[in-house]
Amino acid sequence: MIDGTSAKQLNLSEVTAIVSSAVTSTGWKRYSVGKSSEIDYNYRFDLYQRRRKLSDLVSQNGDISKKSPNVLEITSCENTSKINGSEPLLRMVSKAPMGNPQKDLTPSPILPITRGSENLPTLSSFSNYPSLASARTESPALVIAFDSEWYYMVDNGQSYRNILSWQFSLIDGEDLVEFIFIRKSENYGLSLELAVGRILDSLALEPTDIRQIRKYEDITGKNELTGEFETTLFDTNDEAMKKSVHLFPDGKKSRTKYDWSKTQHIPVVLLCHSGKVDVSGFDQSRKYSKDILKFCSEVQGGLINLQPTKTYAQSVNPKFTRNRHTHTYPISLQLADTMCHAPAGMKSLKALGKTIGWEKIQLNEGDIEHMDRLLMNDPCAYFEYAANDSNVTLLYESALYGYNNKPPVTVTSATANVMRGVMMEYLGCDNTKQFNRKYRGLETVGHGLVPRTDRPGYIESTSLEPISDKANTIQYYASQAYHGGYNASSDIGYFSQTTFDYDLQNAYPTAMCLVSDVDWENPIRTEIINRELTLQDFVVPIIGGYAPLTMMLAYVRFEFPLDVKYPCIPVNVEGIPTYPSTSDGMDGVYACGPELFLALQLGAKIFVERGYVLNSIINPDNGKMSYSLQTAVKQLVEDRNRAKAEHGKKSLEELILKTMVNSGYGKNAQNVVQKLSWTAYKDAMEDLGCSSITNPVSACMITSIVRAELLAAQNQCHNLGYMTCSVTTDGFISDVPENTLKSLDLYGFRPFMEQSRLFLTNGKDAEIWEIKHCQNDLVNFTTRGNVSLYCKTNPMIFNDKEYEGVCAHNSTKSGYPSDSYEDRLWLMTQVLKRTGTVDYQNSEWTTFKELVQGKDFVVKETTKHIRMDFDMKRKPDRDSFYISTITIEGVTYEIANFTTVPFRTIAEFKEYRQRKATVSCLRTMDDWNIFWFKTDAKSTNIKVRDMDWAILNSCIMGHRAGFWNIPMLNELQGSDRDDWINSHNTSTKTWKSNDWKNAGRNSRQANMLPREMLEDKLQELMNN
Repeated sequence: MIDGTSAKQLNLSEVTAIVSSAVTSTGWKRYSVGKSSEIDYNYRFDLYQRRRKLSDLVSQNGDISKKSPNVLEITSCENTSKINGSEPLLRMVSKAPMGNPQKDLTPSPILPITRGSENLPTLSSFSNYPSLASARTESPALVIAFDSEWYYMVDNGQSYRNILSWQFSLIDGEDLVEFIFIRKSENYGLSLELAVGRILDSLALEPTDIRQIRKYEDITGKNELTGEFETTLFDTNDEAMKKSVHLFPDGKKSRTKYDWSKTQHIPVVLLCHSGKVDVSGFDQSRKYSKDILKFCSEVQGGLINLQPTKTYAQSVNPKFTRNRHTHTYPISLQLADTMCHAPAGMKSLKALGKTIGWEKIQLNEGDIEHMDRLLMNDPCAYFEYAANDSNVTLLYESALYGYNNKPPVTVTSATANVMRGVMMEYLGCDNTKQFNRKYRGLETVGHGLVPRTDRPGYIESTSLEPISDKANTIQYYASQAYHGGYNASSDIGYFSQTTFDYDLQNAYPTAMCLVSDVDWENPIRTEIINRELTLQDFVVPIIGGYAPLTMMLAYVRFEFPLDVKYPCIPVNVEGIPTYPSTSDGMDGVYACGPELFLALQLGAKIFVERGYVLNSIINPDNGKMSYSLQTAVKQLVEDRNRAKAEHGKKSLEELILKTMVNSGYGKNAQNVVQKLSWTAYKDAMEDLGCSSITNPVSACMITSIVRAELLAAQNQCHNLGYMTCSVTTDGFISDVPENTLKSLDLYGFRPFMEQSRLFLTNGKDAEIWEIKHCQNDLVNFTTRGNVSLYCKTNPMIFNDKEYEGVCAHNSTKSGYPSDSYEDRLWLMTQVLKRTGTVDYQNSEWTTFKELVQGKDFVVKETTKHIRMDFDMKRKPDRDSFYISTITIEGVTYEIANFTTVPFRTIAEFKEYRQRKATVSCLRTMDDWNIFWFKTDAKSTNIKVRDMDWAILNSCIMGHRAGFWNIPMLNELQGSDRDDWINSHNTSTKTWKSNDWKNAGRNSRQANMLPREMLEDKLQELMNN
């Protein structure tokens, strides 16, 4: 038995003998890895391959057969040969991505291969739904799924990853073909180029003889405008030497260059799941190995490259040996990741396998941590597990987008393209240029020639710009008035009365259907300048009634009456949306029509410095306003409803359509507020960019409508004597009875929402509210932080229905199955007994940035420290405080209950937030008394004689209180710790052991300085 934890203990030289004889019984065959002119790769790796007919596997798999929507039709196909090179394989055949394959062979204009005629099992019914069919591109490529297996080795206290094998899966003809490269030497890792080259050799594709494209480059002149040297390619070195007018930096007159510009590149998709784990395991250090990570981006937990990158894989086919292996495969490589195509809450490979009926194999306990032992003790089990993971990845993506077909970057980017197609047809646009102008108010503007970044030469620089000054003004106002979802807590503590978690059904799709298209050729209907806004500004003259959804954008100052519990005009303060009663202290704020209408209904005084009421496109055929978003959303919703009826809830078709329905708004709002992401290629933060349907006006209106619904409901519930303790994006928790909530007119918004609901449900359902959770043991402690012990195995019965209670973790993890009783019990008791932060263990992966910088992938167990206190988005009402007790499994806990009121000003909001940072915990009445003491004493504004000492002392206090973590203070003790602190001490005092003790006292921590004053010193201490 092998118990080793290092490659040497594995005795890699014995791997071949142990593994090869065992795995042949399960269909695996060992083949030559190949040789280059310098290297025999068989000393470094063993290559195993297995070829099986996919239709046979599917017919044997009951789960996948049930999920396959059509009867499998088998036709004859040509025999394919083995991979050993003596009988070359037929060329790889790419299958039709939609519907049933045709029986004729059609040469592909992109691939040097043919699109398929052989029948493969139909893995999904995507072609039956317009939205899903449109998500598929007609872009053939060889899709190679990839995975790797490894274990951890420990050396001098540091753990690092040792890769055992690399696995690949693909579809060739009617076969599922699997490859496993087993590592035989710890000194060598597998390069992407070697793996792909060997796979392409096995498929008998024709490589390019590089001698045919060899050129010779020299410097033939200098660009007078830029001063840069100009180069020219020649067929012979003699000619290049003669024409050279200047030496290259290395002193040579010419250099060899391979001109691939006229050579067709083979499109290859390398498909992973959580790709940064596996792609980082390729050996990218060799001379001809491309550092593929630098061309990647991390998106939605997956690893992708936004544009294909060129790479070149040498053929190791023995027939080219005499030519010193001059044959190479030119490849256009795209990285794709199933994480970017997985429904929400189903990101694991196990979950994806279930959706298609091809289950991920589960190993015995302990095997996953010791894959080295499994390989040597049970090679067959190892091979089945290892190969199956890449099979799940391959078949899941094939079910979505077809066999051997390029996937979109993400399923959400596919959503944008699907919606754009529907909207273009609705608007009568023949091309993207027309659509950008008509729906987005943008046109392409040229900025002249700029140098290319990928090769010598220049390219026209263009950008999308507003089509007019008026369009530019409106888009600026909309982007400034845009805010995300409404999230806040207003009542904190323990609530034993029955409370309900109400959900706005399809909140964002419903709102999207109510936003008309701006007439960008004439966007401004009315201009409002330096006057008070009144409800008369929302009257529609034709009908004499109010239009709460008026497309209005304005720069305003406001003041709500003191008795308004929930003001509705959002103000972004240091990235935190808050809702003050007045705009005092600000020059003004940008706001949108729905929230301005609601504010007037609540009695607010609003002064408009400048505002605009917008024109909508009028359909010339019927004289009605244009609603292109409505049409696109309707198709997605109808397709989802049909998929649910035909395949059931949580079928693959229904899950992907649900994801598309829910992601439409996000694509419409993408980059309305600029977002930056780190790009590996530039090693810098880069603008994320807009989607193809980004529109600041519609995005602004959509979120404003949803926020207005929720705030209208909160205010009307409060006026009737009910509390709404927590609101999160598309619903809230309240003790208001269901019938009462459904009777509210929402200050005039309800009829419009019901009309939209009827449109989406084909007249079947006008209801906008539904109960999602129910409980009578609610602990609500902060925004996105609340819990009940009612769970699936212990539900609450209300009106003869079973309900789970709410369970929002505020970013913590219990380690128990999510939403289980144990998970809820952990969360509730941690919150109720805390005296500082709540700590939990978390597995952290090496970040993508660290991997690009050369660090190895490891999973580290870390301790997280999370504050579970009220987030102070609203002002605690001091007069409302009382003590609540709750007994759980025989233990009694205390928590302070209170309600909140809006902050009057932004300055008051900032003051309370700063003061909260100086108190280590806000759970009990004693905790809050410290807070109120500091409020009365204004203790955050204390004067200090030695500011350097006060800053250093406050940093240490915050560490001891759990507000932040200074790593060195956890590692050092006693005098060593004091010496380290003094090494950062620039004050006139000396840090002593008593200072450490005092820094842990609550009474001393009450005098901490605000974090803003500590930031530089804190970063210095944390990064040492």
